[in-house]
Amino acid sequence: MGWRRGKLSRFAVSVLSLVRPRTWVFAAWTFLFAYCMAGEVVLWRALLGVLVCSLTTGVTNLFNAYTDREEDAVNQPIRARQLGEVGLENIVKITIGLYGLVLLLSSLLGTLFFALSLAAVLDSLFYSMPPFRLKRHWLTGMLSFTGVVSFSFAAGWTLAQPITMLPPVFLLASYFFFAYFSFKNIPDYLGDSRFGVKTLMTTHQSYEKGIRISFLLLGSPYALLAALVLLGFLDAAYLACFSVLPALIYIGYATTTARDTARMERLHTYGFLYGVSFLMLLYFVAVPNLVSLALIASAYAFLFIVMKLNVLDSRREVVVGPPAALSR
Repeated sequence: MGWRRGKLSRFAVSVLSLVRPRTWVFAAWTFLFAYCMAGEVVLWRALLGVLVCSLTTGVTNLFNAYTDREEDAVNQPIRARQLGEVGLENIVKITIGLYGLVLLLSSLLGTLFFALSLAAVLDSLFYSMPPFRLKRHWLTGMLSFTGVVSFSFAAGWTLAQPITMLPPVFLLASYFFFAYFSFKNIPDYLGDSRFGVKTLMTTHQSYEKGIRISFLLLGSPYALLAALVLLGFLDAAYLACFSVLPALIYIGYATTTARDTARMERLHTYGFLYGVSFLMLLYFVAVPNLVSLALIASAYAFLFIVMKLNVLDSRREVVVGPPAALSR
């Protein structure tokens, strides 16, 4: 009996690790802030929307792990082991069940919310699933990845306002997340190169050049932000988002000097926290009140808990290739 409980416990931990709870913050809190921007918040609708956004992100991570198992045998060996612990057949069953649950819960929030959720589910599937596999090319992969924020924002906004009235913050948040995708592929350079995956890093066939292009793109949202302010679409208060630019510069410099994948993975985590911080600051400027502060505090508290429990993320700091493989 104890052996069975231990096996069940490992199974549950592996599934939770594969759905990667820390990544839920982008979609769930984007939804919440968009809902707050749009108007009066109804608590049960807010909680249900957060659940839908979190489940959609989680099942996307699970399905992506399933379809990327060959690359992850090199990039993320811990993730590959966890897939084996759960079993590929069980992964398929859980994935189908979670996608179905997302659509069922979405139907309770109205026709437009359901339509946006369906579009997000299809985007999630096409991102990883052959023959579409949008992530196969860096541009289609980045456009698909942007849906994490753009669909969540639109879903929150349309609970109180028409979709035709989306604010300029939607454009900035969506483009920021489009550029943020560049972080994702940096520590996966070795495995992606080996399996011919065309990311922004591997397309340039040089680690050093890939880093330069990636960080130029990562800095481009600040140009869009400045343009939106200069053109009068955003208030000057939004320039406060420039306060996190030094963090991006530091991560960029540190990435150019990283010599092994464990260091690159740690910098990926710093990049993740940078991405969360930019969006939280952007949303606070859009809705500057105590409720926003409470939401931001809850986001960081959630991250602190799930990141402290390192077993709840299949992405770990592990050296998966010799340092020489990353030499300039």
